[in-house]
Amino acid sequence: MPGSQRSRVICMGVLLAGPTLLTLDTMIALLRGWKTASQLDWAIVGLQLVVATALWGSQFVPRIRAWMIQHAPRLAALSISLILTWFTAEIPVGWYTRQSTAREFHTRGVSLDYTFRPAPGVMPGIHGTSRFTTQANGIRGPKLPADSAAYRILCIGGSTTECVYLDDAEAWPNLLRKELQQVSQRPIWVGNVGVSGYSCGHHLRFVRESPLMSNVDCLVLMVGFNDLARFLRTGTTHLSSESTDTNQFHAPLWRSSGILYLARQAHRQIRQDQIQVDDFAGRNYIARRQRRQNSPVTEQPPSLDVALGEYREHLASITASCRDRGVLPVFVTQPVLWDEGLSPHAESLLWLGDLSDGLFLSAEAGRKAIDQFNRTLKSFAAAQQVACIDLSELHGVEAYFYDDCHFSELGAETVAHHVAEWFLHDSSHAHLFRAREVAHARVISRQDEAVSRN
Repeated sequence: MPGSQRSRVICMGVLLAGPTLLTLDTMIALLRGWKTASQLDWAIVGLQLVVATALWGSQFVPRIRAWMIQHAPRLAALSISLILTWFTAEIPVGWYTRQSTAREFHTRGVSLDYTFRPAPGVMPGIHGTSRFTTQANGIRGPKLPADSAAYRILCIGGSTTECVYLDDAEAWPNLLRKELQQVSQRPIWVGNVGVSGYSCGHHLRFVRESPLMSNVDCLVLMVGFNDLARFLRTGTTHLSSESTDTNQFHAPLWRSSGILYLARQAHRQIRQDQIQVDDFAGRNYIARRQRRQNSPVTEQPPSLDVALGEYREHLASITASCRDRGVLPVFVTQPVLWDEGLSPHAESLLWLGDLSDGLFLSAEAGRKAIDQFNRTLKSFAAAQQVACIDLSELHGVEAYFYDDCHFSELGAETVAHHVAEWFLHDSSHAHLFRAREVAHARVISRQDEAVSRN
């Protein structure tokens, strides 16, 4: 083979190699269980398939193949220059996005502003429209003050902390801030980084890695429900990697590109799809509840021995990491609507408690299961001398929930009252507040007012 023809063939191989390797990377990831997380991911995967198919298909069309071989050196040079440009740009962009993702982990994203309008009857106890906003650091709540400007409390957990369908002013972390500020001798700041579906594995990564931990004094963690839900569906409370979730763990290599990360962020801002779990009217709850009503129910929860052991391990690691970083951990047990003898209306609101085999726990069985997680949390806290706020008296009160575990406006108020009472009566926080008798009277008065309104 003449040298010029050999070089063209080599250049042709270089031209085919890039799209082929990208497509193979994607196929391997899909076989390992990776799922596309956005429309942009779908577009990239589709473009890879189109380009790879077109390039290889052209080799079976003699005229096109001859043209490509003739121009292969130029095409290969163009391809190599594009690749080198991309990788050169990846160095600074990749560094920036790694810093950004570390800051944004365990948040919905930065500078969000969404308005939810729950459909009538879907979420009892939530009225009117609700605004969901975040600051430039991804925290839902007021702007984070300087170190010495306020006592800083950060609330972390899953959807019961996030309170997606409640207005910023109605979410319990913000109500906690207002409650404490009324009786505080020092400014109080409370932020919210709850994310729907997140469990203790995610919380552990946050306390170990997030730079936000260096800017807070106290971490309030409402935990347990998603650890239970994860175990019921998968048989473990552990993530496939404690520094990431399963989907990211199996993602193709190109998914880690900093340039594509910025593109996804821009796409989300345009499409306003950062809130990926819930729709703006909450109509997906209708389908979720219908699925439960059409599925068989079991009265017996599976053995939770493994789950509770893993849960205790996570609690210990979170506590140790908080203490290492000089942050006070305060755990909160998870209350639920689940209970025996629920009214037909309360039963119709349920949609959680699904098992891997398609069964659902009954409300009574679900209550037994979450009680085990809450007891484990309380016994761990007592043994390790860690603060734990018990909200078990909220269990089964229909007015506090709009489904299995998510709080109505009254429920969020009640949670905030209980958490505020702990801070007001904890001796280590006495320097923050005025006379405890005045504070206690005010909290009790607000509770009585909320109950009378209900």
